[in-house]
Order: sequence, then C-alpha cells, then structure tokens
Amino acid sequence: MRRPDVRRRSILLVPLALLLGALACGGPPSDGDADAPAQAASVDEPRLVVLYATCTVKPYMLAPYDPAVGYTPSLARFAAESVTFPHHRSESGQSGPAFATLFGGVQADRHGVYGHPTPIDPDDVTLITAHFANAGWDVHTWLEHPMASAALGYAAGTPENQRYDHKLTAEDPVFAGVLARLAADPSYRALVVTNFTVTHGPYQRAPLDAFCADHGDRCGAYTDDPAGFDFLADFYQRAHAFLSYDFEATAEFAGLASAQWPQLAAVVELLYRANVANLDRLFGAVVDAVDDAGLRDASVIAFTADHGETLFRDGTLFKWTHGHQLAPEVLAVPFILRAPGRAEPGTVYGGISRSIDVLPTLAGLVGLMPLPPPLDGAGDVDDPLGPHAVVGRDLAPALRGEMPPPALRAFSHTSLLAEAVVEASRRWGLMHRYYPRVDVDLIWAAVHAEGDDGVDRVAQLRRTPEDRIVPHLFEIADDRYEQRDRYDAQDRTQRRLLRDLKTYRDRMITIYHERHADAPQLDDAHQRELLDSLGYIGG
Repeated sequence: MRRPDVRRRSILLVPLALLLGALACGGPPSDGDADAPAQAASVDEPRLVVLYATCTVKPYMLAPYDPAVGYTPSLARFAAESVTFPHHRSESGQSGPAFATLFGGVQADRHGVYGHPTPIDPDDVTLITAHFANAGWDVHTWLEHPMASAALGYAAGTPENQRYDHKLTAEDPVFAGVLARLAADPSYRALVVTNFTVTHGPYQRAPLDAFCADHGDRCGAYTDDPAGFDFLADFYQRAHAFLSYDFEATAEFAGLASAQWPQLAAVVELLYRANVANLDRLFGAVVDAVDDAGLRDASVIAFTADHGETLFRDGTLFKWTHGHQLAPEVLAVPFILRAPGRAEPGTVYGGISRSIDVLPTLAGLVGLMPLPPPLDGAGDVDDPLGPHAVVGRDLAPALRGEMPPPALRAFSHTSLLAEAVVEASRRWGLMHRYYPRVDVDLIWAAVHAEGDDGVDRVAQLRRTPEDRIVPHLFEIADDRYEQRDRYDAQDRTQRRLLRDLKTYRDRMITIYHERHADAPQLDDAHQRELLDSLGYIGG
C-alpha cells in the first residue's frame, strides 16, 4: 500500500522570495547530488536555536499526531507554525543511547553509549553543543535528565558556568537574559538545549487535578470511582517495576483478576495523559517567551523526545515502559520543527527521519554546514575525522524545497542492561528470560524503510529466551502497532531488508567488543542511584 499523497504536501512548494534568496546564495544542489552541502537560505540567519528534548513521549498522544487529542493545545499551535515529522524514529528506547544519538548525530557504534547510565566520551563523538560552540555560538544547557546529564558528558563544549542541572522553564532568569541579549544585539547567537522528564514512569499524580478540571470528559476513571482509582494508582506506583517487566505474574501474585486489568490500564493511562498535558504547558510557555521577546522569526525551535512509551496493550512483552522491546510506539518519536522562512509552516514531512538527523538539520538551517562527514565503513578509530563525524542527514534542503525528502532507513536496537538491572530482573521472571545477563549479543534490532514499491516496512530481529534470533516483518501503513507478522522467507524484498538489518546488528555488536566494551563505567553505587531515580530497579 502506497503512502497517502498528503504526506508530501506543501513542503515542496517554495515561496518565490525564498527560492530567489537561495539562488542568490549559490543555488540549490545540482540534480542528483543529494549529498551536496546545504546552502544558506538567506543572509539573515537565525540567531537562536532551541533544542527541547524531553523524555518518554508517545507521539500518538499529542495533537499534532492525533487530531482527536485536545489536551496539548500548545503543541497544536506550535505544529500549525511548524513542520511535523510523522515517521521519525529513535535509535533506542532507552534514554542514554537515545540522547547520545540525538545530540551527536551518530549511533552507538560511534558514540559508545549502548545502555545507561554510561558516560559519553568526547573522543568518540562531538555533540551539538560543541559543534555550535566551535562555530562561535553561545551555548547554554539545562540538562536535568540523570541518564544524559552534564556530569555524564552530554554538555561538552558548554562553558562550565552555563551548564544547569534542572529543566528549562520560561521563568528561568538566565533564559530571560539570553532572550534579552538576543533582542538587543543582532550579532549575538545562542544555542539552548534542555532535556528532562515529567512523563517517565511511574507516572505521577500531581498534575491530575488540574488536568481533570480542564478535561473532565477524559477523567471517568478518576471521577466515577475515586476510591477504586486511588487503590489502583497506588498499586501501580508501588509495584511499577514489577508490573512493567512481568505484568501477568505480578497481577496474579497481587490477586488482581484479569477482569480488573482494563481498569488498571485506564487509571495508569489517565496519569500518563495528565503528565503529557503538564509537559505541553511547560513547552508552550518557553515558546511564548521566545515570541514575546520578538525573536520568533530569528529562532529555530525543535520539539522532540528520546523515545516513546508502550502503556498497556496486547502484543507487548513489557507494559508501561520502553527500553527492551522494539514496540513501534517506543521507537516512534515526536519531532516538530519551527523554522520561520526556512520551512513551510503547518506541513507534514513526507519521508522517514531519524534522531541522528536532528543535529545536522538544525546546523543546516542556520548555515552551520558542512559538518564533518563520516568515515567509510567501520573506519579507523584513530582517524582524526572519526570522533567528529556526523552520520545523520541534513534535511534542511528538503524543508526548503530544494530536493525531495531523501530516502532514508531508520535502524534501531534494544539496549545493553546495567548489571544492577540484570540483578533486579531476577525478581521479574519474564524480563530475566529475555535478558539473563549483561551481554551486547542479546540486543534486538529493527529497521524502518520504504521500499521501491512505496510500501513502508519494519523488519525486526528479535532474540527468544532459547537464544534464537527470529526475523519479523510488518507493513505499517495499515498496522501501526506491528501486530500482523508478514515475514515471508521467499520474498526477495524482505530478504534484502533483513540481510541489511543483520549486517547492522552484527556491526553494532562487533564494534562494541572492539571499541567500547572496556570503556570507563560508573561505579556500582552511582549506577544504582541513577537507575533507582527513574524507577528501573525499584519495587
């Protein structure tokens, strides 16, 4: 089934003034030269870039991805001025590798973060903060996420006194100072990066009353039976890890009958939605602060996330979690990009995009190109180009209408567990059957690609508890949750895609053993502290 034509609407329609501006700066790449460096869109480049990268956001619960959602009005307004990427994929469903990919424009074979918590080595990858700082931008980071913090190396290139360990908010006096300086000084350029989570499990109750006051029609699980809601919400929050990693055994042990499972699912989903609404409010206030400072047309703002979330549905091994299965709502990531004058507002990007493309695209939109290219093949770890290479693609030429969206394939993988999680998983029989040891050879892999026939396919290689690697194939146009396996060993298109996926998986494993297996790690106590802060080993 071919993709609907609407997916390629209007982003290829370029206003005449923008086209003339591009030609004045040297013109678009020549026909057939998809890898040519992007040209500056105009002499007046943006002076503020905001990379707003939060954690654990299921895109299908945001208005830009589902018009029926009414509790993310800020993102709905933002998307009306922006380009929405409906087929955006993360490298991993775990925050450490995912943020390393997002900030570095490369995957784990280069950035070395196969699981978390893992320090990122500046000798392995140059992050967006360092690229912009090296180009003369003033860089500020608000990195609250414990798995991708400045302490773990995720703020490389940022001055020490401009690294903050809390989330960015509109009221932050430092942020207000950056906006005031931008408004007063046309020569000043600033990159603002934030990561944090208000939507990670166990989902919190704090935003619930405000959510239900505004969206009472969605709060029946809370308002119809407050005592029952309190009981199930408390059960979920106390037993979160057990419920996530071995749901059926935990429910049976707790005496939760299968007839109550839908009630529990409704309670937990309501908590998650309330937290998403809170995230929408926080993001909207930051965008309003930029606009109120008169910087709308001088800014590029990207909203994205490290990974999504499964919640509760049939067909998933693990509930209300993310990192250890290839669930589509985990690897699918929101990406909404506002770039006035450089991308047609209110449009939908027509191709596959990936977290590795965010860095080069932001750089391309502000004229910070070309970035260093990747080495051929695995490359030589001692080659000076290696640590600075960017593997992701600059999508700015496609956003400006100079070329169609490039045909990309999005490769993803599950994560390497920390020893503390493996130990804890002995209490969770299901998780332990799939991940019984700390071993990179246990990773699963997936690729999302559009074939020459126009069909969107996702191929997977999953490991079974019997140590078999099993292929799966899904055609996702009419199977968003990848529940109908269409693997056919006789199908040539599938065989080619799975062959390339096997090559990717083998490469990731081989390079881990060659380059990253002996990299410095956090001590056990520090690992446990960080993992426990996000509920990975609690319960």
